[in-house]
Amino acid sequence: MHLIYTRFWTKVMRDIGLVKFDEPVKRLLTQGMVVGETFFDDQTGKRVYHTPENVVVTRDTKGKITDAKSPDGKPLKHAIERMSKSKGNGVDPDEMVEIYGADAARLFVMFAAPIEHELVWNEAGIEGAVRFLQRVWRLVGKWKDVLALPATPAGESSEHTRALRRKTHQTIKRVTDSLESLQFNTPIAALMELTNAISDFGVEPSKASEDERHSVREALTGLVLMLMPFAPHVAEEIYSVLLGNDAGMVANGARFPEFDAGLAKADGVEIPVQVNGKLRSRITASPEAANEDLEAMAFADAKIAELVAGKDVLKVVVVPGRLVNIVVRG
Repeated sequence: MHLIYTRFWTKVMRDIGLVKFDEPVKRLLTQGMVVGETFFDDQTGKRVYHTPENVVVTRDTKGKITDAKSPDGKPLKHAIERMSKSKGNGVDPDEMVEIYGADAARLFVMFAAPIEHELVWNEAGIEGAVRFLQRVWRLVGKWKDVLALPATPAGESSEHTRALRRKTHQTIKRVTDSLESLQFNTPIAALMELTNAISDFGVEPSKASEDERHSVREALTGLVLMLMPFAPHVAEEIYSVLLGNDAGMVANGARFPEFDAGLAKADGVEIPVQVNGKLRSRITASPEAANEDLEAMAFADAKIAELVAGKDVLKVVVVPGRLVNIVVRG
């Protein structure tokens, strides 16, 4: 309805000479609706709704409703419907902000579903967003003292240090591409994966080398800057801890992290090897490995060599960087 009004008034203003364009927008993003659980009794032929807080709900391990009863024990039916006061499934955003904070509420709404899809409201999801933000806080608190020390990347970094920098720049690429295509749930998933990588770094701050401190600082700074569009208040606070001042991102000249293709590039990729279409082994090879090299590595694998021994090789299908399939007979 709003789009109809927008287009109508644009064309009215065009016809009377106030504007010179025909359409009000160049790119339209239609947001999905927020829906919620409803509980009702329809034995009389008309739905009589009960507010969720007055319903005794039983759920399975995945959170799916298995049974719902009124306070007096009467069985109720349940559904997922558009939020409405008459159905009793509305949620007061002010109350959510008061309980969980604006950043956690926003993060949950962005993460729970693609923006063009319906969002099924689930308060447990906000609790998950709170835990994620708290985890980022703890990581920064763990490393903040040693990150203030000078640190530069080493000429020859260790494997785990290269892996963290690789994950950081792969995340920058993924988040940048997703934001440009107006996907907001996938960037948050990528930031959660980067958080896991930092947590699993496996080095105590007090024992970290200069190269390791540099990698962690780059990862944490990038994480916080990419978190800014989704949780601006928390991101500002954490950034002030990382820099050791309260001037804020703008005053400190903060910029969205830049992707480095060289650092994001994997040292080796795992390639499945199939025999007659069935997965039999895996090999690790350079991303630039030629088809002939991949084929030779597949045949050199002990498991594959045993499976194809004494059989006629009809053909070998190589999908560069993805798959080797050996077709045999006999």
